[in-house]
Amino acid sequence: MGTKHSTPDIASLQALSLPELSALWQQSFRGPPPKQPNLVIRELAWGAQKKQRGGFDQRTKRLLQTAIREGRQPAEVASAPRASPTPRARPVLPTSARLVREWGEERHEVVVLDGGKAFEYRGERYRSLSTIAKAITGTHCSGPRFFGLTGSTSTTRRTA
Repeated sequence: MGTKHSTPDIASLQALSLPELSALWQQSFRGPPPKQPNLVIRELAWGAQKKQRGGFDQRTKRLLQTAIREGRQPAEVASAPRASPTPRARPVLPTSARLVREWGEERHEVVVLDGGKAFEYRGERYRSLSTIAKAITGTHCSGPRFFGLTGSTSTTRRTA
């Protein structure tokens, strides 16, 4: 890795020496590292993953904050009964509408079928936008959010 300590990918962390891990920790967290190398590797790996893919979603952050506030383990908070979430209104999509998304320097176009109960992507029929989003990105994500139907995704266009 050399003397310059940028955040390495997760797989290469275990190959680093203890002095390299310590230097990387001090650069990342501005303080002395823990004495357990496995903890140092785990925390640096989390930092690298967070930088690459983002941190916890809002629900997980709230869950962790509740656990900290109540002095309980996160699993205890997660299993505690809670009010049923308010069902989200599903966007109404007219048949033959097109959802267009730029991803990976490529244009992806989905055609809405059966009033939004099915979709066509690259000649294949799908029952959900999330399945299509996973086919595009290689990872699970919200299809409606990926195609800009919820939240803000500036690179998505809907055409009728």
